[in-house]
Amino acid sequence: MCTDWVSNYDNKSNYYCPTCAESLFDMKQAWKILDQEVANTPMPDEYKDYHVAILCRDCHQKNKVLFHVIGLKCPKCGSYNTCRSGERYETNNVTPQIQRQMSDVV
Repeated sequence: MCTDWVSNYDNKSNYYCPTCAESLFDMKQAWKILDQEVANTPMPDEYKDYHVAILCRDCHQKNKVLFHVIGLKCPKCGSYNTCRSGERYETNNVTPQIQRQMSDVV
């Protein structure tokens, strides 16, 4: 993390470093809430098996995860401070229309 300026950073509207994008605070409680939201928000059948590539901004690991509209959770550290990477995956049971729509997101 970019520690040189963190002690002077008083903008509480962002939870992440504007330079490196790592979380500035302990976000475990927020991630638990997102876990509950994901569990309570089933994806439609056409998206249930759709995998995407992500980069975790906290642990800097790349992973392949199931897509979810609420968030993309890092399987290594449990953070939702992630972003989609440009990698694409072929996924079974996903219609060509959904594949095109999801490809446009990246």
